Parts: sequence; C-alpha cells; structure tokens
Amino acid sequence: MGAVALVVLVSWLLLGPDLSASSGLTVPVKQGELVVRVRAVGKLESGNAIRVEARPRGKVLTYLAPEGRMVSEGEVLARFDETDLRERVLTHTNDLKMSEARLAEKSEQRRVRKEEIAANIMTLEADLAIKRTQYQRLKSLPHPDDVTRARLECDYRKSRLEIAREDLNIVKDLSERGAMIFSTEEVREKELAYTEAKGELEKAENTLGQLLTGASPAELEAARRDLTKAQIDLEDAKRRQPRQLTVLEADVRSAEASVDKMKARLERSQKELDNLQVKATGEGVLVYRTIRGRPLELGTQFWHRAHLFDIADLDNMVVRAKVGESDFSRIHVGQPVEIRAVSAPKRVFTGTVKEVAKVAEDKSEGQLLRRRSREEKVGIQAFDVLVTVDGHDVFLRPNVEAEVVILCEKVPNALSVPIDAVFERDGRKWVRVLDGRRPKLRQVSLGIHASDWVQVTKGLRTGERVLLDTPTEKGS
Repeated sequence: MGAVALVVLVSWLLLGPDLSASSGLTVPVKQGELVVRVRAVGKLESGNAIRVEARPRGKVLTYLAPEGRMVSEGEVLARFDETDLRERVLTHTNDLKMSEARLAEKSEQRRVRKEEIAANIMTLEADLAIKRTQYQRLKSLPHPDDVTRARLECDYRKSRLEIAREDLNIVKDLSERGAMIFSTEEVREKELAYTEAKGELEKAENTLGQLLTGASPAELEAARRDLTKAQIDLEDAKRRQPRQLTVLEADVRSAEASVDKMKARLERSQKELDNLQVKATGEGVLVYRTIRGRPLELGTQFWHRAHLFDIADLDNMVVRAKVGESDFSRIHVGQPVEIRAVSAPKRVFTGTVKEVAKVAEDKSEGQLLRRRSREEKVGIQAFDVLVTVDGHDVFLRPNVEAEVVILCEKVPNALSVPIDAVFERDGRKWVRVLDGRRPKLRQVSLGIHASDWVQVTKGLRTGERVLLDTPTEKGS
C-alpha cells in the first residue's frame, strides 16, 4: 500500500491532479501581434477654448445666450441684474456735474480776483508815482515856469471877473430903470457867474502866492506822509498778492480734485455696469461651465469671480480622460489613441496623447475601473490624460462623452494565452497544458499584459492548448 501511495503522489506532482480535459474549456496558444491597450472615458473639449469670466459681486443672472450656438466677438453672452448699478451711475453722473459746475465757478472767481489784484497794484503804483511827483514839486518851489503860468492864470481870472461884474451891473441897472425886464433866474445866473469868477481869481492868486513864497513845512510834511503811505500800501499789496493767489489756486485745485474723484467713482460704477454684460472675446461655440458643481442657469447669484463659459474652437478638439493609477505607468506622451464619441458611436477617430498629469487626483473611493476583464477597485487616485483629436468633425462637440483607447505597447509575433489560464503557485507562474486527454502543469515566464491576454515568453509553443479553469489547488 505504501508503494502505491508513493506512485500516486509522484504522478500527481508530475502530471497535476487527476482531472480530465472535459473538466474545463481549452484554448490554443495564440501567436501574433499583442497590443497593450488602456481604456478610459472622458469628455470632449476644445483644445483652444477662450475662457470667459465675470466678477458679478452678488448679482443675479438675468440672461443667458443659448448653449451650443456659434457666437461672434462682441456678442452678449450673459447679463446680470443692472437695477441698482444704473441708479448708482445716475447719482454719480449728477455728482460729477455738480463738481464740474463748482470747478467752473472757482475758476471764474480766480480769474476775476487775479484781474482785481493786478488792477489794484497798478492803481497803487500810479498813485505812488503821483504822490512822489507832488512831493518833489513842493520841495522844489518856486519854479520860474510855474510862476509865469500862475501870473498868466491870475490875469486871465481878473479879466473874467471884470466881464462877470459888468454883465451883472448891466442887468441890475436895466432892471432898476425898467428899460428891460429880466427873470429872477437870469439875475441869479449872472450873480453865480460873478461869484465863480471871483473864487477862481482868489484860487489863482493863492497859487501864485505859494509859488512866490514856497511850500510851508506843514504842506511838505503832509505830502511826505502821503508819499510814505502810498509806498506802504503798494508794498503791502505786493506782499499779499502771492498769498491771495495761493488761496485762489487752492480753491481751484480742491474743486479739480473733487471732479477727479467724481469721475473715478463714475468710471468705476460704469465699468461695473459694463461688466454686468458678459461679451464674447472671440468666435466659436458657446459652452456652459458648471459653477461649483452646479449647472449655469438664470436666477443664480454670484459673489466671486466666476468662469461662466468657454468659447470652443471646433477645429482643435481634445479629450480629457481619467486613467487609474494602475495604468498610469504605461501611458506616455505621443502614444496613438482611438476615440469613440457617444455622438457617433460607430465611428473611430484617431488622436495622440498630448499630456499626462504628474499629480494624481482624488476620486470617490470605490470607483470601479475595468481591468483584465474584472472589475477591480483602484482606490481613490486617478490621473488626467489629455488626448488631441486628429482633424475635425461635426459630431465632435464640447461636453460629448468619449471613450479613448490608448495603444501603449505592441509586440509582434508574440505567444499569448488568456490571463485566466495562468495561476501562481510557490511564487511561480503556471498553466495547464492539454496532453492528450490529461492536463499537465507547466511553468511559464510572462511578458506584457494586454487586456484579457498575457504574453508567454517561455514555456509554451504554438499550437498547444491550455485550460482556462485553473485548479482549486493553485490558491493553496
């Protein structure tokens, strides 16, 4: 009995368990090109999109241009509630007009006062010149020419007085004799002419007397005081002039500053009002963005800078997909890609890996990615992969879902078997090869994995068949 048991044990070790070929499916070892493909799902977007932002500061969205339409530069894409800002612009406009009116008033006051100050100085300068001349003439009396003119003036005034006296006497004499009748006004006029002629003669005689005798000390002192006062008045006016002009300029500058302030306030309000109309800065297809995970819709209130739209260039489309960390090391820039869009499921577009993210992004725990025909949890890490699309097509539109198949690696004339035909025992890889009607265990060396198939670099030959259902003992 011991010998039989030993023979059975050796047979089991060499040939494997006593299982018939009918206990599982068999497949032939395949020879041919083996391609490593990584599948991922993403969305189409423009690779040259124009980013459109707004900074609405608590405003409510009241208008949205339809998504998906072609827009041109300058076209209004969105509008926010303008009511309070329009009132503010009106208020600031009125404030600016009032400030400009005050500036005009202050400028006119400055002009008038500058002219008045200049005219006053000119008057004081002229008065000083007169006072100086008078004082000098008093000091230099008598002067021959002045005496001659004074004597002539006295002679003239005497002749005028004689004429006036004769006229008055004639009128009185004729009236007394009754030869002629003169009115009271005519008599009074003759008397007034006589009185004035007498006064002018007295004045001329006084002037001649002064010239002959010279100015008195009191007159000289009065003239000197007048001259000194004129000098002081002029100096004081000139001293006060810069200060007066400074005050006038300060008033104007203050009014100008007020105008500048009002202009700045109006410009800010007008700019905020203009910003409530979001306009296209280029041509393309309008694509809505989500705002903190919520769709863009009317009635939404915004408090911070918001990325509202993209204006997509359909001639430059890309797919942004996410790849699990288990496939990250296989993907490199420049690898060819096959693309299938939901909008055209029967068509295959081509593209190229343009960019692979260097930092993983956290995803929801438990997300399932298909790998090796099994659904396997990949944790919470995924990497963005950007794929450019060759050419352009009407079916390739922003936000359309697309599947990408990245062709990572290929081996020509490779031997391969389904991955379910391989199992591990004692740290080595094994397959069950059909030998007649009985399977035999055979150790193999593996190469690349391609979806549900794996390359066998050593241990199998073309034409051999392997079993798919691995024995239960492989897990022991």
